[in-house]
Amino acid sequence: MLLLCGCTATPDDGVEPGPGPTSEAVVLPADPLPLDRVADFSGVATLNAGSNCTGTLVDTGVTAGPAYVLTNGHCVGGVGRSAQRTTLGLKWFGTAESFRAAGNLDATLTVDVAEIAYSTMRATGTAVVRLDATLGELVGR
Repeated sequence: MLLLCGCTATPDDGVEPGPGPTSEAVVLPADPLPLDRVADFSGVATLNAGSNCTGTLVDTGVTAGPAYVLTNGHCVGGVGRSAQRTTLGLKWFGTAESFRAAGNLDATLTVDVAEIAYSTMRATGTAVVRLDATLGELVGR
């Protein structure tokens, strides 16, 4: 048997009920992002590397170094790998695609995935994917 307990106020106990919902509580969606601002978000990528997910380009500050995408652990596929296992430096496959808009949304950049630099589903779902490009090559495009 499941017993659920809680505290409630009734009209007989002298406690006034709190305010109810109002029209001011409604949150409307933001306006669409103007095309001239899309390039500000070019570090957001669609990652196709075992699953279809999104990720964020990591700015390591080393333009001559590898480019990395931070994503969720399940986004790099888990076939044959235990959820409790941490994966390091595993050669991998797939692509990362991001917007590089110059006046239109059709301008995208696609880069191959080189490896799973780090991935785990133990206590957290995190993956760092190394791309087959340097950070400077991606930022400079």
